[in-house]
Formats: sequence, structure tokens, C-alpha cells
Amino acid sequence: MPKRPLDFFSADLQNSIDLKRLKKFLHPILHKNHSFILLEGITHYLEMKTLNTLFELFANIQLNDSVIAFDFWDPQTKNSPVYQKYITYCEKRFGHKQNNYNLFDVEFISHIKGYEIIDLQNIQKFERKYLNTTLLQNYNEILPGNYVV
Repeated sequence: MPKRPLDFFSADLQNSIDLKRLKKFLHPILHKNHSFILLEGITHYLEMKTLNTLFELFANIQLNDSVIAFDFWDPQTKNSPVYQKYITYCEKRFGHKQNNYNLFDVEFISHIKGYEIIDLQNIQKFERKYLNTTLLQNYNEILPGNYVV
């Protein structure tokens, strides 16, 4: 990727006023340049209404052929021993109930308006493709994640 400036924008993504501020901030940048948006570590936790609003916001201001990427948990993640430990920890530590997490399947992702799937793979496939390690191959020791562009 070409060198570009990196801007930090603080916002509560569940707050409609902050979402409007975000759109106002991004629009002058994204409507005239191809862009790459990375949502890392937030798709699991945001309310679905908010997440869909973000997808719509980005699709409306990004140029055609721009890209969005994000990590996500699929419904099979519920069967992971590490996920079960994570759920227990979050319930005890933060009071965050299990039914508050988003789990996506390919069907959901393929219907995000304004985008097409370029690449989708789980963390194990990602490791085999790009790294020379096997640290992420043991299902019982990792929180299974997926990545989509």
C-alpha cells in the first residue's frame, strides 16, 4: 500500500451523534480516494444495528473498488473450548452475557450491501498460507477467528 497519513478519530460507535461526526470526518477523504477500512476486534461486540449502520456508512462514502476487511466469529465458534472459557471470564469479570456476541456466517457477510467477498479464511488457513508456524492449528488452544476482505 502506498504511504498515507493515518488519522485517529475517537468515537462511541453506538452513539448516533458520533456516527454522524465520523461520516462528516471520513467523507472528504474517502469520496475521492480508494480506501481500505479495517474493523479489527469490534464486530463481535457492537450491536448489530450499529454494525449494519457502519457497513452502510462506509459503502455510501467509499469509492467503488475500495475495500473493507474485518475479523469475525462464525457460529461454530460457540463449540470452541477457548470460546467457552472466554465467555465465562467475560461474564464474571464484566457482566457481559454470552448472547451479546455476534456470530456471522458467510450468508450474512455476502449480503452486506456495497461489498463483495474477495477473500475469507479462518485463522488456521491464514497461518498455513502466510506464516511458517503451527501455533494456531490446535483448536483447543485458540479462539477461532475468521477474516474477510
